[in-house]
Amino acid sequence: MKSVQTVMQASAACLAFAACGGTAWAGDARSVALENGSGETGYVRVARSPSLEPQQFTIDVTFRPDGPGLGNTQNTGGASVVAKPKEGIGGNFIYSWYLNWSPTTNKVSVSVSNNGSSAGAILESSSLVVTGQTVRASFTFDGQTMRLYLNGCLDSEITTDFSEVYYGSNDVLIGAANYGFGFLRRFDGSIDEVSIWNEALDAHQIEDLNAADGGSSLAAWWSFDGDSLADLSGNSNDGVAVGNVPFAPAPAFSCQGDLNGDGQIDLADLNQVLASFGQQTCLDANGDQVIDLADLNLVLANFGTDCP
Repeated sequence: MKSVQTVMQASAACLAFAACGGTAWAGDARSVALENGSGETGYVRVARSPSLEPQQFTIDVTFRPDGPGLGNTQNTGGASVVAKPKEGIGGNFIYSWYLNWSPTTNKVSVSVSNNGSSAGAILESSSLVVTGQTVRASFTFDGQTMRLYLNGCLDSEITTDFSEVYYGSNDVLIGAANYGFGFLRRFDGSIDEVSIWNEALDAHQIEDLNAADGGSSLAAWWSFDGDSLADLSGNSNDGVAVGNVPFAPAPAFSCQGDLNGDGQIDLADLNQVLASFGQQTCLDANGDQVIDLADLNLVLANFGTDCP
């Protein structure tokens, strides 16, 4: 039986969004703003399709968590941003893959299942993503290595002891997992620009990725612009709203010094610098790969100001 593999490994790649040269999706305007936890619940369902079952892949999504979510999200598994789960049952590795965010650890986690029941690998981000912070997460699997990029920069990676991804008759869900025993793992917040590619894109491709450019490896792309759940890849993998799925303006990325992404450079950012001082992270203030004196000075110099 293959063992679970978990890693929290920082990368030496470029680390701040602005420093990486990445761009928020050009022309982006709208997102789905799920309210799972405020008395409403909803998610997006995409019907199973062979085009959504690549053995090597890239999952790319921009999201902003606004709360813990609904349905047993208060653990390391967290809330599901996008996943291909086996709904209505319990167990381990009961999915093809997932990209989640945990309100308990404030980390992004991704996973691939090898057999849909007992074998696979889990990778957790080194960097923290807090409530109210917008981040672009890119998850690749090339048949050997899982990699997680945040804002276009490599955050963590792990080599697996398997090469095959499990696929059953399961739909892709955006904002939910719907496992059994109350583990709905429904996401509370904004989700934008979801795309699935049938190849593991490399670091340079991730950095400059724009689904609007298309390409033969683009399997699905939901921009949510025009308040639409249509698949813009040309592969007809359109989404269907289940429950309450409102639309809202696309979430904004933070400015330098605003470590927690709330639009203000304030005491919360100062406390985050002090609490993480000396640590490597993909989301530091000035992009030099570590939270250090330069980040502290940047926060202090802009203290009390709002992001433009």
